[in-house]
Amino acid sequence: MNGWIKLHRKFRENPIYTNSHAVHVWIECLLRASRKPQEFYMRREKIFLQEGQFIMGRAEFGQSIGMSGSTAWFWLNQFKLDSMIDITPIHGKGTVVTVLRWNEYQVVDTTVDTEKTQDEHRMNTYKNDKNVKNIGVVNNNTLLNTDTIQNSGEQKFQQFWEIYDKKIDPNRCRDYWFGRKSIRNKKKIQPKDWDSIIEHTKEYVENTYKEDKYPTRKHPATYLYNSGWLDEIIKIKQTAKQPERKFVYK
Repeated sequence: MNGWIKLHRKFRENPIYTNSHAVHVWIECLLRASRKPQEFYMRREKIFLQEGQFIMGRAEFGQSIGMSGSTAWFWLNQFKLDSMIDITPIHGKGTVVTVLRWNEYQVVDTTVDTEKTQDEHRMNTYKNDKNVKNIGVVNNNTLLNTDTIQNSGEQKFQQFWEIYDKKIDPNRCRDYWFGRKSIRNKKKIQPKDWDSIIEHTKEYVENTYKEDKYPTRKHPATYLYNSGWLDEIIKIKQTAKQPERKFVYK
């Protein structure tokens, strides 16, 4: 895989820096993470990866960096606990790993790279001006090119995903989120909807349960497909007198 990754000197302050296995696993995550969205088929199923994501197998990952699969898996789970990555199993196909805040640390620069020449900077500005025809509307009617919208959308999706806390079928959810798939009534989620979805989700999650108890939280793809952020939220305290219902799976 071509390209480069960024590694800030502040990384030395992270507790994992004192463990060589942890450092090796983390760098491998950064090197494997996709630099741009990509689609491919795995055993007849279409897989979509966003920036900062990769798919792996436990044994294969460990073998590729010279350690046992169990050791690599231990550190991956530790990174998840430390909110450095997210892990989403795909039954029978492996695991999708998402490097959290990928766009913040690996894509978006807050200052111009001092190693760039003035000519390079002018050339980049020219290219950005050419791309400005591909624009969209986000918060406060700010006009941004499609790359910026993509980056902003992924950050907001990760925020929604963490708040919703029922991590099922992330690929379909992303397709709905970015308007690649239509939701009910042939509508599509727009960038202007993202903040409304996040705000509604916060209250919705507070008044639902992930499983077993009533009211139970919907599958996240169902929530997005049915424009769930427009629904009224029934407060749990209002249903306190209802008998607790357990769902029996057969």
